[in-house]
Amino acid sequence: MNILCYVAPNCKDLFKAIVNGISNDANMISISMYNSCDETDFTKRYYERISNYQIKKDITQQDYEIYYRCRLLRELKFDEAICHIMLTRELVNSVITKIKPSMILIESTDQYIIDILQYSAKENNIPVVGLVRTFINGYIRFSVKGEMLSIRKPNDSEIDKVYNEINKDSYYPSNLISIKKNIFKWVFINWLKNIIKVPYFQLARKLPYSKFNYHYWSTIVVVLKYFLFLKPKFEVGDKNFINTLKSSKKKVILIPLQHVPEGTIDYWCDDLSVIDYHNYLIKLVSKLSKNFIILIKEHPGSIGFRNPNIYKKLKVNESVIFAPISYPSIDCINLCDAVLVWTGSIGFEAAFRGKPVFTVSNPYYLFGERFMRINIDVEIISMLNFIDKYSKIKITESEKYSMVSFLLNSFFKGTFRNDGSFKNSNPKHIAEANDLGKEIKKYYFKINA
Repeated sequence: MNILCYVAPNCKDLFKAIVNGISNDANMISISMYNSCDETDFTKRYYERISNYQIKKDITQQDYEIYYRCRLLRELKFDEAICHIMLTRELVNSVITKIKPSMILIESTDQYIIDILQYSAKENNIPVVGLVRTFINGYIRFSVKGEMLSIRKPNDSEIDKVYNEINKDSYYPSNLISIKKNIFKWVFINWLKNIIKVPYFQLARKLPYSKFNYHYWSTIVVVLKYFLFLKPKFEVGDKNFINTLKSSKKKVILIPLQHVPEGTIDYWCDDLSVIDYHNYLIKLVSKLSKNFIILIKEHPGSIGFRNPNIYKKLKVNESVIFAPISYPSIDCINLCDAVLVWTGSIGFEAAFRGKPVFTVSNPYYLFGERFMRINIDVEIISMLNFIDKYSKIKITESEKYSMVSFLLNSFFKGTFRNDGSFKNSNPKHIAEANDLGKEIKKYYFKINA
């Protein structure tokens, strides 16, 4: 049995251990834009053909979608990007035809090559398993592009345990970056790293088979567009924000910012317009701030990364208030009347605590009636009515229990060390990866049913 895995140097050993857990007879074959990791000749053939590649077919809707969702491609000229898309598709199809994989194993989609790989696999009826860490500690889930996949029925004791954990205001997901004690140092280091990344990866792209390396190339593009600015912001919050909230008669909507660019926005949102995160956010806030107080909470992983100009554009609206960086998100939820999210897990946490939640997409955790999908054309009165309705309906323990049960239908216990912490020399890490492989073997037929 051949299992095709899209890998990079920091996760090849991890995927190998996962594949060993699926079956001792499984043969892992790596495909990669790192020539040192690629076992399919994909990279070599890519470099042989890309400079003279000619567009041979009509551009499809799928091509447009691949282009707009990829943080790298959408910054290129369209014709240039389409050449990369079409050549990648040709080469991926040839790899699949040659090795005939029984399964394709990936991290959840966050770039065009993986996106094309999963499209090609589905067209050839090959199961695709995407792995994602979750906000429930000790659990991961299968998802190729953010979709919710119901794979099992958790028992009551498991539901009770998770319920009791996340019901605590002190609960903190381990997949989030924790707030550092020395914010100044943390922000300065992030800012300095981004300055260094541009010349570093420009040099890296000069190495053989590296000019079109996705990580090298996209890092330069992303830093130049999002993360390169003269002076970082060390604090965006108002220490007196609680008094400001209390003094207003307007309803308060909490908007927890998400890190961008990121796969959870680029590939998890069905509406392409909301992928342009900052511009859509600014327009939406401008509209809502006429009728609501907008409480903004910065993402802990974006401190030192988000351009301060974004904060300035948001603060143009007098009804926009920023919570201090160190102020807990759960406490922000308790202070607001409703929450607005793209795909962030805080949407679930807010609904779990009885708050009305507005979404601009369909997050995988949607369950129950406390969620309302909106867009830039939403009627304010409908939002006010939604808040008024569910502010009067106290959430029951039964409702909360059902939300957890629904969530665990798509979650399973396991550890996915795709954060660089996996060590091939550590028996515990190997065992974790093997166990993950066993879970894949157990469930993947259901995923692709």
